[in-house]
Amino acid sequence: MNEDSIILVQIIEDLRKSRGLSQKELVDTILSESSYVRIKKGKSEFPIYILVPLAKKLNARIEDILDLYYRSENHEYKNLFKRYNIVTDTHDIAEAIILYEDLVNYQKNSLTLTRMRLLLEKYFANDTRQIPEIDILEVQALMNQILVTNHLTSYDLQFFADFMTLLSMDQLQIVSQKLIDVDFNVMDSFNHFYKKYYPICLGNLSDCLMDLGYFEEAKQPLSKLIATADHVDSIELKMWAQYLENVLAIYTENQNNEKQNKLNKLNQIVTNWHNLLPSSRLVEGLHGGFQRLSDRNGDRPNNIHIPPVYILKP
Repeated sequence: MNEDSIILVQIIEDLRKSRGLSQKELVDTILSESSYVRIKKGKSEFPIYILVPLAKKLNARIEDILDLYYRSENHEYKNLFKRYNIVTDTHDIAEAIILYEDLVNYQKNSLTLTRMRLLLEKYFANDTRQIPEIDILEVQALMNQILVTNHLTSYDLQFFADFMTLLSMDQLQIVSQKLIDVDFNVMDSFNHFYKKYYPICLGNLSDCLMDLGYFEEAKQPLSKLIATADHVDSIELKMWAQYLENVLAIYTENQNNEKQNKLNKLNQIVTNWHNLLPSSRLVEGLHGGFQRLSDRNGDRPNNIHIPPVYILKP
């Protein structure tokens, strides 16, 4: 039995014991007790179809079990996540090389680790030959699934948010429409990963389209971000949406004096946010983004290589 199945069984067993259920009571009408014992011992794979009835017996949602699963991932994976966060924060090239080699060895069937490896290629390939350039075909293969799907998963959102700058304008518009069509009621029923990355996709997409000069196209995901921020009542998302609204106003202003006035206004806004939430990663990213915008005198970047406002974390 693979490691993921073992962790899942351990979580279910912990919940069973905490509920005071016997093993027989848990599996009754779902599968035979002997079959469950074989799964526990690692002699059989965990059949995913039994997760729903088991969750019901445990008075839990599947999301509850998955939350526990992701918090219970093995020590090595947790260590990889921690090291990834450090190297992306510090841009330590030597540590990034070591981490990259470990990810190549460990990534196997993990989409999360594959994404982490691709991000290291994206952010560090220009700094060292020991981390290769990102393989556009590999990213495109993952993106093709997103382009044709009628149902965006949380992994789709993660990959799109990270690698949208590698897509054509036509492809961006296809995914943009998929994001805009997401219903709030549907989003509320999704897992916390979906809820986390959905607004990040909207913000990064708006930013990307504005930097590319597609101002009208940028307004749609931006409007959805504003609505999403209100829906979930997130102060950070409201800040990000307000920042992007101001950037759009600066980009589309043709009068130099007015452009400078709008830059000064945004500078004051971002400074106030930075003083209010100095430890916020998002505010830190917006502060850095404004500095680059100010250095360009409010103009769009000439060389379009658009880093995310906020480096996505696992």
